[in-house]
Amino acid sequence: MTPSEFYLDVTQLFVDNYKYVKNEIIPENILKQNLVGVETQAKKYKWGAIYILNSSSVLDQKAGLEYFNYKKRKAELYEQLAKEAEGTPRQLAAIGFVEDALRLYRELKDEENIERLAKWYQEIRGTGNFGTVQQELDQDHVKAVAENINKEIEAKSPQEILQTLSISQMFSSLEVIEKSSEESVSQNGSLRFFGNSVGTNLEIQLQNILLKKKESSFRFGKPMVFTIKSVYNG
Repeated sequence: MTPSEFYLDVTQLFVDNYKYVKNEIIPENILKQNLVGVETQAKKYKWGAIYILNSSSVLDQKAGLEYFNYKKRKAELYEQLAKEAEGTPRQLAAIGFVEDALRLYRELKDEENIERLAKWYQEIRGTGNFGTVQQELDQDHVKAVAENINKEIEAKSPQEILQTLSISQMFSSLEVIEKSSEESVSQNGSLRFFGNSVGTNLEIQLQNILLKKKESSFRFGKPMVFTIKSVYNG
């Protein structure tokens, strides 16, 4: 058992059974010892320190105390995590840590740190390294699909094309998309940086395609690839 696990287990034991042990323990002494553990863990495992702070905060609330400013210490630890990740392949994580720290300072209404972190966040938010995944398709299939797309574009209006897409198996329903988006964001904090709205961009893009189609034909000389990119939506 690691030191952080020990502090967490003991504190959680008191939290779960507080009504039975509240007359047998002195919460201040437990919290005091936990904070020693926080600083010890902060030197080598900051996440362990954050976990102890979370657990201690719950015990503090159970006891009706305001023994320590847990949020501020957590914000400071998130800042340290951000500094460690900044400028490395973990740049996206650094952005998330800055946002976490900023959120806590806002909850505390700490204007000085809010201003400082907001400036840092603006500087760092557009610097994430996003990956690209590519898979080349069979060229005969690509050619057949391209011909069908061209026929659809020539024969239908943007609204009709949208209707075709909406009844095909190409897209899930709006309800399914929105639910999936909400679940993904709740499970992955890094997705907070991306837009989650479904608008009329597709129709606009189709209209642009129709205009370009009149000027020149599509060229498929190079291998077609499916490219999945994470693009920041500012």
